[in-house]
Amino acid sequence: MIFEKIIGIGACDEAGIMGKEGKLPWHCPKDLKHFSNTTLDCPIIMGRHTFQSLPAHYLKDRTAIIFTRHPLRLIPKKTQKLASGRVQSAENRFPRRGSYCQYKPPSRESISRQLSIPPPGQLLSLFGYNCPSNQIVVSSLREFFAIEGRFSTLYVIGGAQIYTLFLRENLIQEFILTRINGLYSGDTVFPLSLLKGWPNCRVEETPTFSIHRYAYPCYNYPHKT
Repeated sequence: MIFEKIIGIGACDEAGIMGKEGKLPWHCPKDLKHFSNTTLDCPIIMGRHTFQSLPAHYLKDRTAIIFTRHPLRLIPKKTQKLASGRVQSAENRFPRRGSYCQYKPPSRESISRQLSIPPPGQLLSLFGYNCPSNQIVVSSLREFFAIEGRFSTLYVIGGAQIYTLFLRENLIQEFILTRINGLYSGDTVFPLSLLKGWPNCRVEETPTFSIHRYAYPCYNYPHKT
């Protein structure tokens, strides 16, 4: 993979809450428009839950890179029913792939385990499901960096696990974070602590939210090729 930069984009309330039961806890059309305009036509990186909750129009005419340790759960439910119990049987045979962060040298045990698990795309095709050509499924950073293609800017759009992964591995150059005014109940929290110390500025403020741009001057892409 060849790319110029990776930017994170997301939203949370004053306490860091960013989601509830797979949905946004607030209704803020202006911020959704900001998200659409900012990421327009750019490839987006996300976890499976975010992908499955994303309205279809956000996926149109762009590359979507989906991280998941359970690729078979991407198969539409209707197709799963046609496959009878084969999907559940396969999930038992091919268990969770461990950490997303697998570009580091693996142990012998890890190599042995991974050799028995087909790549996500191949595993899905075994069950007669082929992802659309603009969707790429990966289960680790190693597979992410092995994607063929040249990209200018990629956007990480969530969820919390994927934000944490890319921030901890120092792969994000900038982060555009909308802070929604008020406090909301939720079950997903944005990793605000990982942006601590980043130079930032407020780029927009409205009565209901403000948008902050964080830029980390010492970012590092250790596996950019």
